Amino acid sequence: MKTAQHILLATFLLVSAGIGAIVGSNLFTAERAAAQDETTSLTATLYQVVDKDGNIKIQIGTGDDGQPLLALFDDSGQRREVMSITSSGEEPIMVLIDNNSSPRMVFGVLKKEGAQMGMYNEDKETTWLKP
Repeated sequence: MKTAQHILLATFLLVSAGIGAIVGSNLFTAERAAAQDETTSLTATLYQVVDKDGNIKIQIGTGDDGQPLLALFDDSGQRREVMSITSSGEEPIMVLIDNNSSPRMVFGVLKKEGAQMGMYNEDKETTWLKP
């Protein structure tokens, strides 16, 4: 893969990660689920798992584009991992986030390029990328 392709791929992965993080943090809205038959389903736009003190540990929901999102939080309440599907609905991604809210590792399975993994420094510059 040429340098220009690496830059394009890194940009795509960072944009996808950013979109997932933004959607996960700003667009989730908690709504009371409609009453359902308890034996068949539970419906909501956002599920949150909290610890005994009420701190969010896991969020499961969908973004405005309808794609699923899963976010894991650390003890300080910061999002540290996001899993999602890109807006095309065809490309799964996972982003590991540092304590400054910067994506540091991105994994994805892209439609054309296949499996990809990238590492980034605190300035969001690519430090390692493997197709």
